[in-house]
Amino acid sequence: MKIINLRKKKKTKKTAASEDRIPLERLGHKPMKTNGIPAATSVVTMNNPAVIPLPNREPTGTIVEIFKNPTLGRSIVHMLGWFSFIFRFYIAHSRSKKLRGKMSEVERIRGLAKRLRVMFENMGPTTIKVGQQLAVRSDVIPVEYCDELENLLDSAPSIPTEQAIEIIEQETGKPLEETFSEFDRNCFGSASLACVYRARLISGEWVAVKVRRPGVEQEILADCQALSTIFTLAENIGITRLGKWLAVITETRSMLLDELDFKLESWQAIYFKSLIKEIKHFNVPKTYSHLCTRKLIVSEFISGMTMRMILNVLEGNDIAAIHKLTAEGYNPLKLGKRWANYVYWANFDSPIFHADPHPGNIIVKPGNKLYMIDFGCCGSVANSIRRLMLNLNIAFSEGDLEQAVNGIIAMNEPLPPLDIEAYQTDLRNLIRKQYILSQQKHAAWKEKSLASGMRESTEIARKFNIPVQSALLRFFRMQTLSDSMLFRLNPNFNATKQVMKWHAKRQNERSKRARKQIENKLHGGIDWLHIEQQQAQQAQVQRQIQASSEIPKFRFRFGVSKGHYAVTVLITAAVRLLVLVGVFFILKTGCHMLWSMLRDSLSAVTLKDVFIKTFSFDISYFFLFGFLSFIVGIAVQKIRIREREVDIPRREN
Repeated sequence: MKIINLRKKKKTKKTAASEDRIPLERLGHKPMKTNGIPAATSVVTMNNPAVIPLPNREPTGTIVEIFKNPTLGRSIVHMLGWFSFIFRFYIAHSRSKKLRGKMSEVERIRGLAKRLRVMFENMGPTTIKVGQQLAVRSDVIPVEYCDELENLLDSAPSIPTEQAIEIIEQETGKPLEETFSEFDRNCFGSASLACVYRARLISGEWVAVKVRRPGVEQEILADCQALSTIFTLAENIGITRLGKWLAVITETRSMLLDELDFKLESWQAIYFKSLIKEIKHFNVPKTYSHLCTRKLIVSEFISGMTMRMILNVLEGNDIAAIHKLTAEGYNPLKLGKRWANYVYWANFDSPIFHADPHPGNIIVKPGNKLYMIDFGCCGSVANSIRRLMLNLNIAFSEGDLEQAVNGIIAMNEPLPPLDIEAYQTDLRNLIRKQYILSQQKHAAWKEKSLASGMRESTEIARKFNIPVQSALLRFFRMQTLSDSMLFRLNPNFNATKQVMKWHAKRQNERSKRARKQIENKLHGGIDWLHIEQQQAQQAQVQRQIQASSEIPKFRFRFGVSKGHYAVTVLITAAVRLLVLVGVFFILKTGCHMLWSMLRDSLSAVTLKDVFIKTFSFDISYFFLFGFLSFIVGIAVQKIRIREREVDIPRREN
């Protein structure tokens, strides 16, 4: 380990602000004010960093906008790269169809998924981030592809140390030795977006310094603009369903830009640290807000074992290593109980949640003290969704499978046009299978964990063209990772019993607080009218819930029927045909008049000769018929795509 002592070095002049800094307006959102708002960070490791968006940004990347971007050359290069990527995968997919009789369908799809992962890895580090975002979109791509894309390794060579030091000095506005007394020149974490170094502050604390890679923001913007342009073209010519892939690219762009905003990450870490005080044995590293910028994060360096190391020891079946782990103060069963308390708190009580709690983002100290790190990936859902999730878990634990099915459907409302009975049947079969597996003691944890159920539910949503909300996807990812970690720490973990035990404890605590409030009011008088009103409201809510559970009424999105859609597409195509024919004859007439004027005198040109030449059949008509056929083909393809979907349900009077 090469650690340089900066106190002995001479002070250098302060460097100017970074000239390559991109204004926030170009990223689609307004600059954030820092007056009165703490700015800090809390990332120590770079193991698979992920993101989650809080600010809403306007979608970009349309065909017109790409030509307004100053980085036109880079966008075109990225677009050609993605065209080549899509074409090569299409060729591989076409060839694999010829092997259907020679291998099973599962093996064929897994082979294609592996080919896709390798293609993402070969395209470069920023492309890997796009692949990692697709790994959670089982509502868009097959679940086998998602499983394979989760294995994408987010690693890249570290940036030169001198360049990292230059970035640190530019962001802090002062020489390195005025910020740190010691700085480890060896990068201990290197990923596609940033590198992490270890250093000691002037005040003596050891910290983790996360530095964003130079130029990575422009690369990601160019990738997203190229993909948006490609899929805009694909949707306009009828290759894919309208709005399907553009929404995915827009969400991916927003998530990646949020991950690049280290300032936002630091604010999320500080806020989460203030919330997690409610949970015993959990903490978040201290963040040094005065040293944090959009390109730099400085946080407390936490030493200990990552949860991934502990799980590797447990799953290695090395008895000696497990005894050594226990002797050092790590108890897997106790960790499982504490993690379960955190999971239920994050799911149903906390305003925000850490959406990427994979084992590498959890550091465990002796005594089973847990630290959450890497808060670039946070999210939040509406309170109504939290209540639906809680009721869904309780219904599943109590064996009320029909109520669980209705809860899943309610979370996806408003629904697109679909066969609601077929959707209910598929969900009912899934819930019944998961409930039976949850009661089996000898079933594998991967079969009875929440992860498999979540994956299959989103797979069913993809089958019925139901777009899953981005916030729900992050919520599902958090639950999936948390649930799998619980079973890996304790294979005998019973989720149905634990959630009911936690719910009973939660209700008991709320009852105690309510009784305490009533006792406090006894000294100053009780507002019995207010209590009666609350009881009446609760009774009304219970009646509404009971009525909705007996005869559920689902909300559907506003849509256009197949007939109206076909008429609209045909009228639009007819207008385009008329415009194209008109422009064709106007241009042809003008060309013939210009040619006649150049060849002969103006007086020798007659309109009769011009019109005869204009309407005489020549090779230009082949181009006209080609464009007309193209427009008609696009209209027919759009109608065929809509015809394969379910028509909008009729309203009952």
